[in-house]
Amino acid sequence: MGGFVNRVRFVYLASSLALAIGYLGRFLLTVFVVVSITIVLLYLINPDVSAVLAIVLLSIGLIVASLIYEVIMYIFSLRRGEVWSQVEREAGVPEGRIRGAYEVCLQVSSAGVYSHPFVARAAERANSSLKYVFPLSKPFDRRHMFLSLIAGAFVMLFVLFPSMISSTGGKVVSAYENLFLPQRAIFTIEPEGALLHRGDDLEVSVLLNKGSGFTPYIEVDRGFGEVERFGLKYGGKEKYTIKIEKIMEDTLYRGVLGNAKSGWYKARVVREPSLEYIRCEITEPAYAGTSPMVRKSMEGEIFCLSGSRLDIEADIGGDVEDVYIMHGESHIELKRDISGMWRGSVVLTNSGQVSLVARDILKKDNMLETAKITITPDNPPSIKLVSPKGRTDVATDLILTMSYSASDDYGISTIGVEYIVETTGDGGRFSLIGGGGNTQISGDVSFDLNRVDPLPGDTVLVRLYALDNDTVAGPKVSYSETVEVRIPDIVQFFRSVDGERDYLSMEEVLEEGEAISEMLTEIAQGMEERGEIDYESYSKMEEVIEREKNLRKRAEEILKGIDEMRQMGEEGYLSEETLYKLSKAQEMLEELIDEQTKRLLEEMQKIMEELPEEEVARAMREILENQEELNRRLDTMLRFLENAKVEMLLDSLKERLRRTIEEQKDITEGIKRAETERDIEFQSEQQEKVKRQYEEFLKEMEDLMEEAEGKEQLSEELGNIDESGMIEKPLDSMERILEELSEYDLSEALSSSGMTERYMEQLYEMLKGMGDRYLGVQRERLIKALEEIDWELSQIQASSSILEGYAGTGDYKRAGEMAEKLHQLLGPIGDEIECMMAETLFLNPQILSSLEEAGTYLEGASGSESGGEMMANLGGAQEELGRARGQIGRALEGIKSASSPSGLSDFLRSLSQVISNQGEMGEMLREYLSGKGAFDYNALMSMAAMQRAIRESLERLLSRYQSLGDTLKGLEGAIEAMKKIEGMLNEGAEAERIKEEQKHLMERLLRSEKAIKSRGISRERKSTPGKDYVDPTVPPILPAGVNKKSTLGTAPMEFPENPYGIGESEIIYDYFRLLTQ
Repeated sequence: MGGFVNRVRFVYLASSLALAIGYLGRFLLTVFVVVSITIVLLYLINPDVSAVLAIVLLSIGLIVASLIYEVIMYIFSLRRGEVWSQVEREAGVPEGRIRGAYEVCLQVSSAGVYSHPFVARAAERANSSLKYVFPLSKPFDRRHMFLSLIAGAFVMLFVLFPSMISSTGGKVVSAYENLFLPQRAIFTIEPEGALLHRGDDLEVSVLLNKGSGFTPYIEVDRGFGEVERFGLKYGGKEKYTIKIEKIMEDTLYRGVLGNAKSGWYKARVVREPSLEYIRCEITEPAYAGTSPMVRKSMEGEIFCLSGSRLDIEADIGGDVEDVYIMHGESHIELKRDISGMWRGSVVLTNSGQVSLVARDILKKDNMLETAKITITPDNPPSIKLVSPKGRTDVATDLILTMSYSASDDYGISTIGVEYIVETTGDGGRFSLIGGGGNTQISGDVSFDLNRVDPLPGDTVLVRLYALDNDTVAGPKVSYSETVEVRIPDIVQFFRSVDGERDYLSMEEVLEEGEAISEMLTEIAQGMEERGEIDYESYSKMEEVIEREKNLRKRAEEILKGIDEMRQMGEEGYLSEETLYKLSKAQEMLEELIDEQTKRLLEEMQKIMEELPEEEVARAMREILENQEELNRRLDTMLRFLENAKVEMLLDSLKERLRRTIEEQKDITEGIKRAETERDIEFQSEQQEKVKRQYEEFLKEMEDLMEEAEGKEQLSEELGNIDESGMIEKPLDSMERILEELSEYDLSEALSSSGMTERYMEQLYEMLKGMGDRYLGVQRERLIKALEEIDWELSQIQASSSILEGYAGTGDYKRAGEMAEKLHQLLGPIGDEIECMMAETLFLNPQILSSLEEAGTYLEGASGSESGGEMMANLGGAQEELGRARGQIGRALEGIKSASSPSGLSDFLRSLSQVISNQGEMGEMLREYLSGKGAFDYNALMSMAAMQRAIRESLERLLSRYQSLGDTLKGLEGAIEAMKKIEGMLNEGAEAERIKEEQKHLMERLLRSEKAIKSRGISRERKSTPGKDYVDPTVPPILPAGVNKKSTLGTAPMEFPENPYGIGESEIIYDYFRLLTQ
C-alpha cells in the first residue's frame, strides 16, 4: 500500500513539473512574438527617441505582465486539480479513479487498515494503471497564448505603467501620448482653416497642451507636389507662431510635434468678384419718343433726364456676399433671384458717377464697373429717324445710310451716332456731321460699321443723337429711335456680290486642263500628218492659247482666294488645321506658277537667237508634258482636298454634337430648378434652340453620308448608325420635351431631357468610334505603304553601292547603264510618295525633294564622262537616298508611336472644328474645298472691306502680283506678232516664202526630244516695227471660204522693210510665248 502511495505522489509531482514546463514554453513563445513585433516597429517608424522608448518599455511591460499571468494561471491550474485530471487522462482510466484510490489509501494508511480486500484491489488496479502514465504533460494551445497577450497588455497599461513615470522624467508620458492619446491633447492649431484674399499672409499659431521636449513646426502643401516645412518661433506660454507669406492659391497646412501630426487644414483664397454679364437699360422718364438702349456694359457716358431709372441685371462670379449700386450718397442693394442673377435699379437724380460694387465674404468692396452720368436740362432738341426703322440688314460693304430730321430753338450743333454691339456689349459714339446752328435740319448720313469691328452675324444697335447750341443751360442731347442692324454672316459675304461673278471650282480647273491637253495632242498629231501649219491648226492654237491663259489666270485667282482665307484665319474665322490644309493646297497651286518660268524663257530666248534645230524642235512636246504635269498636280490636289473634307466633316460633326449635349444638360438642370411660369417658358425657348442645332447637325450628317459613298468602310458604318435609328431618337425626344413643357409637366420633361442626353451621348460615342476606326485603317495602310517604299529604296541604295564598285574598277559604261535604270525606278516611287503626301498631312515634302535630288545625281552619273565626276554623283545619290530613308523611318516611327487611332488623329493634325458658332461658314468652306461649291473671289474682296487686316493683306497681295502687268504686256506683244503673221498671210507679198518658213520651222518642232518647262511670262519682248510693207503681186494663201480679214482685229499692221525683219527667232519666240500662257 505504501508503495502505491509513493508511486502516485511521484506521478503527481512529475505531471506538475510537466505542466510548469508547458506554461514556461508558452511564455517564451509570447516573448518571441513581442520582441519580433518590437523590432519591426522600430524598423518602420521614424526613429524618434520618444517613440523608441515607448515601444521598448511597452515590450518589457508586456513580457513581465505575461510572466505574471502564466504563474497565476499555473497556480490556479494546480488548485483546480488539473494535474489529477492529466494523470488520469494519460493513464486512460475513468476520471477520479486514481485520485479516489489515492485518497482511500491515505485514509486506510492513517487508520492502520492494510488488508482490506477492497483496498487491495483498488490499489492494485490503480497501480497497474499508473504504468501507462506519460510523465511529461503538454498543456499548450493557441487560445491560451492570445489570452496571455491580452492579459499582459491590460496589466501593463493599468498596473505597471504608472510606476515607470517617475523613473523616466516624464518622457514616457510624452511617448505614451504620441502613440495612444488624441493628437489635440498634445497641441492645438489656430486657425483651423482660414479665409484670406489672394496675396495675403497667413499667421499660424501652435498652442502646446503639455511639455514634450520637442519644438513644433508647420508643414505647408501649396499644391506643387512638394511639402514645405517652416519652423515656428516661440511666443511665450507654450505658444509658437509663424507667418506664411503671400498665399496665392488654396493651401493646406498642418502641425507636427515629434512624431505627432495634426490633420490637414485648408487656407482658402477668396475668389474675387468678377462681372460675367451685365444688362443695363435707361427707362422713363427718358426723352420722349426715344426707345431705350439696352447696354451690355456700364462703361462710358450716359445722357438722360433727371429722374430717369437705370435698371441693372448682372451675373457676378466669385465669393460674393452683397452687391450694390453707388450713386452720389446713395447705396442701393441688388437682390439675387432664383436664377442667380443680381437685379436692381437706381433713380438718377444728378450728374456724376454710377458704380456697380460687389462685396466679398471678407467684407472687401470690389468696383466692377463705373459709368459717367450726365443729366441734361429739359426741352432737348428733337430728332427723328426717317429710315431705316426697326430691323434692317446692311450690305457687305457695311455702310449704313440713315435719313433723319432734327430741330431745336437754339439750333442744332452736331448730329452723331451711338452704337452698341449686342453680342459683345462694346459701345461708343461718333460725330457724323455738324448742324451749322440751323434750327431745322434733315438729310442722310452714312455710318461705316467697319469702325466698330463687328464679326459676321453680329447685331449692332444704332441710334442718332442731336446736340443743340444752348449756351445758357448747357448743350442738351436727344436720341432717335433705335435701329437693329444685322451684320451679314459668313455665307452672305461669300454669296452677296453685285455684278458678274467668276465662279471656278477645282473640278473645272482639272477638266479645263484635260481639254487643253487633248487639243494640244490633236494639233501635234495633225501637224505630224500634214507637215505644216494650216489655218485650222492655226485657229486651234489660238484657242489653246486663250484657254491656257484663262486657266492660269484662274489658278492665280484661286491662289489669291486661298491667301485671303488664310488672312481670315488670322482674324479667328478658321481653325489652325483648316489653315494647314489651305496652305498645302496653295503650295500645290504655286507649283503651277513658279519662278522656273523666267529662267526657262530666258534660256529659250538664248537658244532661239542661235537657232539650233535640235533645241528649238523640243517645244511642242514640252508643252504637252507640261500640261500633263499640270493635270497630275491638279488631280493630286483634288484627292487631297477630298480627304480633307471627310476629316473636317467628321470632326465638325463630333464637335457640334458635343456642344449640343452640353446645352441639353444645361436644359436638364434648368428644368430641375424651374419654379415659375417664366422659368418654364425660358427652358422651352432654350429647347427650341437646341432642337434647331440638332437639325443642323442632321443636315451635316447627310453631307458626310454623301461624301462617304466612295469609301466602303465609312459608308457601311454610317449606314449601320442610320439603320439603328439612333440619329432620329434625340429629335423625337426633344419634341416630347417641348410638348411636356407646354403642358407644364416638369417631371416628364425632366425624364425626357435626361433620355435625350443619353441618346446623343450614345450617338457621340458611335461617331467617335467610327472616326477612330477610319483613321486606324488609314494608319495601317500608311504603315504598309511606307514600309514597302522603304524596302524599295533600300534595294536601290544597295544597287548604288554596286555602282560605286563598277566605277571603282573603271567599268564606267556598265555603271552608267545601271545608274540610268535606277533613275527610272525612282520616278514611280516619287509619284507614290507625292500621292501619299496629298492624302495625309504629316509626310515631309523633303522626302520627295531628296528622291528628286538623288534622281538628278543618278542621271548625272549615267552621263558622266570621267570617273571622278561619276563617283561624286554616286556619292551624292547615296547621301540623298539615305536622307530620304531616314525621313521615312521617322515618319513610320511617328505613326507607330500613336497608341490609338485618336492619337494618330492628333498626330495627323486632322481638323477638329471650325471656329465656334461659325457652322455655316464651315459648310461653305467644305463645299469650296471639295470642288462642289462655287469659288467667288469678289465675295472675298467684299469681306476684305469689312476687316481692316484683310484689306492690308490685299494691298500686300497687289504688290506681290504686280508682275502680272508685265505678263499682260507680253501677251499683247505676242498677239500683235500673230496679227502681223496673219496680215502677211492675207496681204503679204512674201506669203509663199513665209509659208515655206513656217513649214521649215514646224519640221524642226516635230523633232523635239525633251520638254522645256515654261509656265508663264515674266518679261516682255521688245521689237522695233518698221514701215508698212505690202506686195500686191502675191495673193494671200488661205483655205477656200475663209475671210481675208483678220480674226484678231482690224488695227493697222506694221511690217519691216525687209519681210524677214520679224526674224525666225522673233516668230518662234512669239509662238511659244503664247503657247505657254
